[in-house]
Amino acid sequence: MVALGLGANAQITVGSGNTTTNVVPWSANFGYSYHQMIYPQTSITIGGTISSLTFTSAGTIPTTSTGATPNTPQAANSNFKVYIGHTTKAAFGSATDWEPLSNLTLVYDGTLTMPTTSGQQLTIPLTTPFVYNNTDNLVVAIHEYSPGYANYNWLGNTGQTNMNLYLRSDTANPDPISPASGTRASTTAKVVLGGLVATTPPSCSVVTAPANAATDISITPTISWSQSPLATSYEIAIGTTPGSANIMPLTDVGNVLTYTVPAANALAYNTSYYVTVYPKNIIGSATACNPSTFKTLVIPCPSVTAPSSSATGVSLTPAFTWSSVTGATGYKLSIGTTAGGTDILNNYDAGNVLNYTYNQTPALNYNIKYYYTVNSYSATSSSTGCSERNFTTKTLCPTVTAPASGATGVSVTPTFTWSTNTDATGYRISIGTTTGGTDILNNVDVGNVLTYTLSTALNYGIKYYYTINAYNATATSAGCSERSFTTLTLCPTVSAPASNAVGVSLTPTFTWAAVNNVTGYRISIGTTSGGTDVLNSFDVGNVLTYTLPTPLNNSTQYYYTIVGYIGTQASSGCSERTFATICSSTNVPYTLDFENVTTPSLPLCTSALNAGSGNTWKTATAPTGLGFNTGKVLNYSYNTSNAANTWFFTQGINLTAGVSYRIKYKYANSAGTSQYLEKLKVAYGNAATVAGMTNVLATYETTTGAPALPTGTTINSANPTDGFYTLGNATTGFVDFTPASTGVYYFGFQAYSIKNMNQIYVDDINIDVTPTCFEPTNVTVASITTSGANVSWTAPSLVPNNGYEVYYSTSNVAPNASTVLNSSNSAVSSSTSAPLAGLASATNYYVWVRSVCGANDKSLWSTSATFKTLCGTFNAPFTENFNSGSLANCWSTYSTNNTSYALWQFGSSAQDYGTTYSATGQNNTAGQFAYVDASDPYTGVHDVTLVSPSVNLAGLSSPTLEFRWFKNHGSSANPTTQPAYDNNKLTVEVKDVATSTWEAVFTSTSNAATWRTQTIALPASYVGKTIQVRFIVDKDVAGNGYFYDNVLLDDISLKEGSNLATGEIKIDKNNIKAYPNPFADVLSISDISNVKSISVVDISGKLVKTFDKPESTLHLRELNSGMYLVILNMKDGSKQAIKAIKK
Repeated sequence: MVALGLGANAQITVGSGNTTTNVVPWSANFGYSYHQMIYPQTSITIGGTISSLTFTSAGTIPTTSTGATPNTPQAANSNFKVYIGHTTKAAFGSATDWEPLSNLTLVYDGTLTMPTTSGQQLTIPLTTPFVYNNTDNLVVAIHEYSPGYANYNWLGNTGQTNMNLYLRSDTANPDPISPASGTRASTTAKVVLGGLVATTPPSCSVVTAPANAATDISITPTISWSQSPLATSYEIAIGTTPGSANIMPLTDVGNVLTYTVPAANALAYNTSYYVTVYPKNIIGSATACNPSTFKTLVIPCPSVTAPSSSATGVSLTPAFTWSSVTGATGYKLSIGTTAGGTDILNNYDAGNVLNYTYNQTPALNYNIKYYYTVNSYSATSSSTGCSERNFTTKTLCPTVTAPASGATGVSVTPTFTWSTNTDATGYRISIGTTTGGTDILNNVDVGNVLTYTLSTALNYGIKYYYTINAYNATATSAGCSERSFTTLTLCPTVSAPASNAVGVSLTPTFTWAAVNNVTGYRISIGTTSGGTDVLNSFDVGNVLTYTLPTPLNNSTQYYYTIVGYIGTQASSGCSERTFATICSSTNVPYTLDFENVTTPSLPLCTSALNAGSGNTWKTATAPTGLGFNTGKVLNYSYNTSNAANTWFFTQGINLTAGVSYRIKYKYANSAGTSQYLEKLKVAYGNAATVAGMTNVLATYETTTGAPALPTGTTINSANPTDGFYTLGNATTGFVDFTPASTGVYYFGFQAYSIKNMNQIYVDDINIDVTPTCFEPTNVTVASITTSGANVSWTAPSLVPNNGYEVYYSTSNVAPNASTVLNSSNSAVSSSTSAPLAGLASATNYYVWVRSVCGANDKSLWSTSATFKTLCGTFNAPFTENFNSGSLANCWSTYSTNNTSYALWQFGSSAQDYGTTYSATGQNNTAGQFAYVDASDPYTGVHDVTLVSPSVNLAGLSSPTLEFRWFKNHGSSANPTTQPAYDNNKLTVEVKDVATSTWEAVFTSTSNAATWRTQTIALPASYVGKTIQVRFIVDKDVAGNGYFYDNVLLDDISLKEGSNLATGEIKIDKNNIKAYPNPFADVLSISDISNVKSISVVDISGKLVKTFDKPESTLHLRELNSGMYLVILNMKDGSKQAIKAIKK
């Protein structure tokens, strides 16, 4: 192989070599390869004879190759053919768009010796030099046609789109005459075309880095530029003005495309520089090359090492240290007591040092958090945005050792101990009975000691709070931890009666353990928690047992506390315990409503028994909506695996033979569209046992007589008749019975549903002598008007002689025997119905009925019925702001499918996408509004309607409807496009209730990122009429209600108009003011930037003046005194009216 010796100037370099690649000039890591590369004429620019091709190796040189001696760089027997030709192709059009071999010239055929070091050049001398015409593009093709491969890399040029087409294989040798489909690539090899001689100077390069006008550039930047095809080297100059070289004189940096400013010649911080690159060759240098400018970065912040961030226990004369910043000539320190503060040091210049110890005025204080920042600077720059760090100085507080924090059983003359603080010259102590309190000791100076014993005894069983502070000549500790302790208790350990004991004797014996040093004990007993109505701190002496001499009541719960004392001091906070006395039988009337229990416990003197393997009766909170008037009920909850078999027994009740008694109760199953069948039995007998329940009073175990199932409700049971259901409604049951013998009887309720049913509820158990006067049943209400209704009922089996009394109220509290009846809350009737009059409209009422059998013989009150009077007519002016968060009284909403999403809804949440629709700044008192959710359902819903109550417009000479609304699409405030289907339409209609004809007064599908106030002057035909207004949202205008497009509505009013035109819109965002108001001759407008024109209208609606090109000052001297409307016609088409008064 012969290498031609060519001068450095008889060559042209093509390509920047900006990448490392193994895809060109051939695929050395494959056994065979064939590559064609296109080099554009614009990258060569010189014609002549090409005598050699030179490529540059890059990356790691392989040490082993296949087909050669091991560890040699490249196979010695690899054979290459090199072809060169002209082409008009700008790129390869496809994977088969090869330049035909017939258009190429074989310029070399032989072996090549591979480089041994990275960066070494491989020159291929052409045995047949090629004459380039400098018109066409150049094709270089290389065929490696003998096996052998190693993973070589070469400098290449990226961005050469589809200018490389290649075939490669480990087994198949490509045929250059008819090559198969190859692979296109956008990288070509950097190549030096030897033999081409430049005849003109090269053209200017373009500086590519730093980018022109770049900022924050390193002070040792790497400067890069584009290749100039005829250049053999490049000269570079750097200056501080365009074209100058005062920083770096014109310097030849060689045939390279980058240059890095060395650290020894680092540029200045925060300074603008201009760099100019001049390509050159043997003919000369490029001229008039444009400089590129950049600005170096601001000097960086130093890396601070001490005090460490958030350090604690730091010296009052702290040492600050930091690392050096290249180019810095000094450092400045700021210290403050707040974040960003400089009240200690304000940008203090510490000089060109790397540490500084603070020992100035003001001195730092103990246990204070300080904030500090260290900045670097140079002649041209100062660092900015450096991280602020903080530290806390050491504390002057001592470390307290006794009493331990939270200690109990502490002596009433405690000893306080603490460890020394080396900076302290004395200590002070504060003690109080509340946190932060000083009512025992207030900052008492105990001297320079480490222990202090309180000389005056504290109280027993009291929690105390204390703080110990240290001081010296210049400071007193602050923020020292407060600790607490509780003194010795004189509370004894009580052993009897046990806490929550039942069946306790009526003359119980109280026992307790001795407390050291006490001189006696006191006992308190009451029938309520904390009560002392039986014994009030009674002194029983220094004994450990006490028997109550006076019997307590049977079946009663008592609360008691035993306290020890020494002299005049008694302990406090001793535990209260409770017990219940032995249960005895009770007389009728017996009532059990479960209200005094703590769920799930049972009432006193009752019991529950589980006779099976299911669950057991318990108490629970009454479910809402089931008709139980009280808050707690007896409850059986299902067992998934086992049937119920549990009894609940009442207290024993004294009954007399031959007397008729009545037991009443309420019962229910669980509510829901799936009804579970339950089973319930009511019985009584002479023992609270299963065997003792010998008399069955009632069974509820079939669906016979059950209410009809509503549409959509089903029975959830394999046997649809095996059990009862009440649809979850509390149902009253009663049974009359007569015991055969006198004695004590217990009443039992048995739950015996099959497994995996649901809930049974029982409440309001009442046992009494059978009344002689029975209450009516089936109370119903009909013929409801705005002020009245008609109540009907079913007469009892014994019709009363003196008729009935009806009681009604807006409260659901049932009447009793002591309820006072009068003309405003009751009515009487001799039949089974009664009219009610004088009721308030749109109001919920509750009504009860009782029989009157004689002057002193009246039945119990019936169960209640409820009703709501109809809505009346409201008088204008009328407003509604939906601040209740629910459908307003006398308003209604409906649609073609009455699901929650298909109706108007009410609330204050972000409904529900895009712009947040919060009430901030919207003049909503409670931030509530009405809205239609557009997201579901999408289709089939056209008339989501909200209807107002009737409003009488009498008294309005110019009735006006006003409301605020919001409809916007998309997640941005002002979407630039609106899909065709994003057009939910709001329509507002009015009707005269006398004609029932609806008239549209407003319709819109527009979007806006704001609440809009709509003011509509109603037609004169509505003056003096009673009207209704309805708001209709059409969610399916084009077959799809859009996901983001909700409609919100608020602040609806019917009021006297202000002579604005029908459909006038006032946009809330145009908060423009007029002043002074009242005015004399000139009225000023606060902002006219968005005002197109101004109209002035008098109170009769007459236009009196216009300003087509308004200024901020309006001259209105010629107007008469009075009130005017100044109407601002905005550039966006909206209007704003301002009331103004001329003096």
